[in-house]
Amino acid sequence: MRSTRRLLLPASLALACVAACNDKSISGESGLAEPIRARGGQFIEGPLPGSPPGSGVPGPKVTAVSLSSRIVLPGQAGKAVDGRATSEASAIAVRLGDLGTGYWVFVLGSADAQFPGENDWHADLDYNADYASQPGFHPLRFVAIDGNGNAGEQTENSVCLASKVPDNLHACDPSKAPPEAVFTLTWDADVDLDLRVVTPTGAVLDPRTPASGTGDGGAPTATDAVFDRDSLASCVKDGLRQEDLVWQSRPTGAYDIYANLFDACGKQAVDFTLTVHDVRAPAPVTVKGQLIATDANGGSGLGQYLTSYAF
Repeated sequence: MRSTRRLLLPASLALACVAACNDKSISGESGLAEPIRARGGQFIEGPLPGSPPGSGVPGPKVTAVSLSSRIVLPGQAGKAVDGRATSEASAIAVRLGDLGTGYWVFVLGSADAQFPGENDWHADLDYNADYASQPGFHPLRFVAIDGNGNAGEQTENSVCLASKVPDNLHACDPSKAPPEAVFTLTWDADVDLDLRVVTPTGAVLDPRTPASGTGDGGAPTATDAVFDRDSLASCVKDGLRQEDLVWQSRPTGAYDIYANLFDACGKQAVDFTLTVHDVRAPAPVTVKGQLIATDANGGSGLGQYLTSYAF
């Protein structure tokens, strides 16, 4: 049963009234905290309008959905999705079915010459990296809405949110083995913080010396540790605030772990968490700490000692 409630949208979406909402449903926020963001769309709080997939309820209908890939990397931006809808539709709404607090509405494109009675649509979706802490498959639902605000039957696809902690896409394909060990440093402010690790041989690894490189020509081998990124290098925001040191094969010996504030980037302080993921350990090891602006050293020191971990 459809609700008769309506909402007012900006001029670009003036023809797309949405069922199952009222004026108060329009969020005053930009939706940046949501798991997805449809560029150029209107964010609306509440459940996705329309009837559940497979209900067979008549009305405007999404007839095709084409995803560039079902796998979503942490913080991936501009991930394209294309589709078609019946010509009585004026807009498309989209949301992840089990995450977030609302959905996004965007207008349709032009008529599709190859499919009479249908219109094309396109969306560029930005995915929030924070939701990569809930890796695995999640339903991605679309619904078509006509100019009177009537929503039809929802269409469901699925996407896999890749783990924020490197796992070789194990969360999306269990046949892929995860790394043997990962040291992960995360933090809560836009500062240039570095994970630094001293190996059993005394070598210092950090994002600026990203691999132990014991193979031919100094290239890393399967037993070497490799950094995945230099997050917020030179204070350039990346939306992640995370660095990971990854071993595909099991290391040996004891490793001393540090958090080093390379540049405070104008911030007064940063809180951080170190997590050691060891596939043979019963649970991850975590260490929390804080650094203040005066601790920034431009990489001249090891930083704050956190712990030593022995394999």
